Amino acid sequence: LFHAIVADVAYRIEGAGRETSLLYAYNNMSRALNLSAAGAVVSGVSLKGKWKAARSDNYGYGPGARNGLGVMMSEGTITNCTVEGASGGGHPWLGLGGGVWMSGGQVVDSVISDNATSQPGKGIYATGGSIERCVISGNKGGSDQWDGGRGAGVFLNGPVRLANSLVVNNSCTYHEGGGVVMTHQDASVVNCTIVGNDSTVLGGGGVYMTAGALRNSIVWGNTKAGTETSDIVTTGGTVTYTLTSAEIAGEGNLVGTPTFADRARGDYRLVKGSAGVDAGENVQPFDIDLDFHERPWNGNGTEVSRTDMGCYELVPPGAPKRLFHDAAGRQQGG
Repeated sequence: LFHAIVADVAYRIEGAGRETSLLYAYNNMSRALNLSAAGAVVSGVSLKGKWKAARSDNYGYGPGARNGLGVMMSEGTITNCTVEGASGGGHPWLGLGGGVWMSGGQVVDSVISDNATSQPGKGIYATGGSIERCVISGNKGGSDQWDGGRGAGVFLNGPVRLANSLVVNNSCTYHEGGGVVMTHQDASVVNCTIVGNDSTVLGGGGVYMTAGALRNSIVWGNTKAGTETSDIVTTGGTVTYTLTSAEIAGEGNLVGTPTFADRARGDYRLVKGSAGVDAGENVQPFDIDLDFHERPWNGNGTEVSRTDMGCYELVPPGAPKRLFHDAAGRQQGG
C-alpha cells in the first residue's frame, strides 16, 4: 500500500485468510484503512507494516490524522484480519488507537498485535461498536516521558462490548491499565481472558476501571512494574463472576489460579478441574467462545451446565463448533 484504503461506501475487500493474504504498508504511510460505511467489510487479510499517522499542526485529539494509526472506523466490519505494526513514531501527540480507533462498527475474529503509540488504546481505542472473539497481544507504549496513554491492550471509552477475547502481554509505561481500561458506564467486558499484561508505574496491570461492567472473565497474572501482582484496580463499575488473584467485591467472584493447557506456548484454554470452569454466570443469549463453541458446556461433569470464566469454554473432545457466516459471507466455525 502506498495510500490508505478508504471505504466510505459498502465496499468488500476479501482475502483468502489473514495467514495468506497480506496488505503491507510501504514507506511509513499514514494509516492503512479507513471504514466509514455501514456495509463496508474487510475480511481475510493481514494489515502489516511500519505505517505512522501523519503529523498535523493541530495537536488536539479529534478524529484526524493522528488517531487510528493502523485502522480508523466509524462503521463497517473487520473480520478474520490481523492489524500489526502500526506506530506513533515516538511523537507525543500521535495518536489514539495504535492498531484500531473505532467509534462504531465491529471487529471480530481478528488479531490486533504489536502496535505502539504514546496515547491511550495502544491496541484498540473504542468509543463505540463491538469487539468479539479477538486476540489482542503485544501492544505497547513508549519508553519515555511521552507515554501518556492508559490501556495498552484496549481502551473502552464509550458503550462498547469486548467479549470472548484474549488480551495478553500488553504493556504501558506511565499510566494504568496494561490490559484493559474502562471509563464509560455502558462499557462491558464479558468472558475475556486477560493475562500477562503490565502497567509499569500506576497499577491495574490487567484491568483499570472507573465505570462499566466486567463479568465472567479471568484477570490473573498481570503486574505492576513487571513484578508486583496487579490484576484489577477499580474506582467505579462492577466486577462479577470473575477469577483473579486477590479478593474483589462482587457476586460470584473467585480468588484462585487458573490451570491453562499450555501458557508457555500461548494456549490459554482451561483444563478440567481448573478454577473458573463451570463458575460463570449463565446469561442469555449465550455467546460463542474464541474457538466457536457455544456456551455453556458441562466441563466438570456437574449436574448443571454453567458458562466457564474466560474466553474459552471447556468442551469434550470432538464437540461441534457453531457454523455461521461472517459479514463477508465466509463460513466460520463448523
